[in-house]
Amino acid sequence: MQLNLNDIIGIPGASKPFEFSLALPAPTACIMCGPALISGYVYNIAGALELRGEIQATMTCACDRCMASFTMKKTQPVTAYLAEILSNEANPDIFLLENGSVDLDEVFTTAFLLDMESKIVCDEDCAGLCITCGANLNDGSCACKLDVDPRLAALQQLLDTDNAASSNAKEVSVWRFQRVRYQDRDETNGAAPIGSWTRPTSLSVPSATHIACPIGLAELAVPTRTEK
Repeated sequence: MQLNLNDIIGIPGASKPFEFSLALPAPTACIMCGPALISGYVYNIAGALELRGEIQATMTCACDRCMASFTMKKTQPVTAYLAEILSNEANPDIFLLENGSVDLDEVFTTAFLLDMESKIVCDEDCAGLCITCGANLNDGSCACKLDVDPRLAALQQLLDTDNAASSNAKEVSVWRFQRVRYQDRDETNGAAPIGSWTRPTSLSVPSATHIACPIGLAELAVPTRTEK
């Protein structure tokens, strides 16, 4: 779209509005959902022409991390300067007037492409795909096990052993806590002193259910009395 600015070039403080639709080029891995809406004004500020506008575009894109398709709405402010003679051709924000008119298609297409991200993601926290099986990690963890650098294999083995020992220590602590808890309850209720304690064989290797549910563990940890 060509916008004629001859009627405001020599009038400081004047302005001219514009609004139109523009078919913008789609970024890589995206499809434009129709033309973009372009709107704004050109202002004459102390003899200098300044363009202020906005792009509203909707695209369907494939996430660079998880490859999932998603819709992205992009609202982009645009500021540019217009001149009849270019003194600095290297400045991408200055556009040349031709016979007092500016090519708005060029201004907004250039601004749109320069502002587009190099990698488009569905979400900043997107976990991407598993590099082994290709599962979408946003849907949950997969069953793949990360390969360990051979130089760090010994360290990984030590970490696994330490984690197993820590888990066993927690299981024993829970069992002891329940044992003391039931002993205190018997003494409070005036029960006869407990002769001896026998740890149930079922607790030799407590299951995950016992650890997660102290009530179930307590039932298995009831002490065995020895008759006098």
